[in-house]
Amino acid sequence: MSDAAIVHQDMQASASALLQQSADSSRARCRRQQCLGSEPYLILTALWPVYILLGILYETLIHPLTIISTLPPPAPAPCSRDAV
Repeated sequence: MSDAAIVHQDMQASASALLQQSADSSRARCRRQQCLGSEPYLILTALWPVYILLGILYETLIHPLTIISTLPPPAPAPCSRDAV
């Protein structure tokens, strides 16, 4: 095999690897966006039982809101490595 043919095969292999990495990263980015898209629902689902419990403890509907409103806002968490 000539040197030109070997170089051509190496270039094709490199291009193929780069294209695969690009496709993998775009899939991972899409999964990450899907994960972060459901985060508000998860936060609300977590706060609902806290609101109910505080409402039962204080026997009113307004005091749980004042307590929950003093909590710091949650920061977006990265998706787990398994999902990526």
